[in-house]
Amino acid sequence: MAQTTLVLKADDRPIWSGRLPEGSIQITAPGVHTRATFEGASDVLHMFIPCALVTGWHDTHASGAPVVARALNDPTIFRDAHLHALSATLIKDAFTDAVFGDFYEETIGLAIVARLTQVRAPQSNVCKKAVSPLASWRLQRVLDFAEAHLSGAITLADMAKVSGITCMHFAAQFRAKTGMRPHEYVLRMRIERAQNLLLDPEHSLIDIAQACGFRSQPHFTSVFKRFVGAPPQQWRRSAPAASLCQRRHDPVPPAFAHLR
Repeated sequence: MAQTTLVLKADDRPIWSGRLPEGSIQITAPGVHTRATFEGASDVLHMFIPCALVTGWHDTHASGAPVVARALNDPTIFRDAHLHALSATLIKDAFTDAVFGDFYEETIGLAIVARLTQVRAPQSNVCKKAVSPLASWRLQRVLDFAEAHLSGAITLADMAKVSGITCMHFAAQFRAKTGMRPHEYVLRMRIERAQNLLLDPEHSLIDIAQACGFRSQPHFTSVFKRFVGAPPQQWRRSAPAASLCQRRHDPVPPAFAHLR
């Protein structure tokens, strides 16, 4: 939130009174009545995090659940540069036609939960667990699902449901298996499909953008250039059609074939 003057109470207990620095963070646990009085203009980001998401995180990554629960039940105000940056990313995404959509926002939400736990829980009492890689058969199901739905929205919840495990377990195990976050992996799959479609001159850029799940041609162009190093039209003109022809018939993105 932007700097302002604030009087804050949690269950009628004074928490803060005075000038509040930009980037300040406060956690309100379920069932706690909080009253905030702002004495000046301010920008505030309210985030609602399901308890199941927090539970899923420490079940996957850490022991000492009571320690985590107590830490996140602390209403005192604190600041953290990483959380501020993640929150700013969410705000930016909300006001732009972000190519990542809900999938990206879900992933940022998981990162925020992980960081909150790291910041507020005493590290000496929270023992990290080793994360098992996603089973190959589960990964196969997820990749098949993603390949079949690349033209539309794919959420983290969708992929987790297909895999048969919870969102939090899925995100961690997917990264342990592939070395990439789910949203990054899917984005690369979209770019691979775009490259295949660009080999056919009859496909317009807007048609390709839509077929690959991008919300607009400008976003498609921007992301394609970031991943490939050249805009789609330029890549299309210089692509060696002979060596890339095989990719048009390969259902598995070449960069990820070894993961299947």
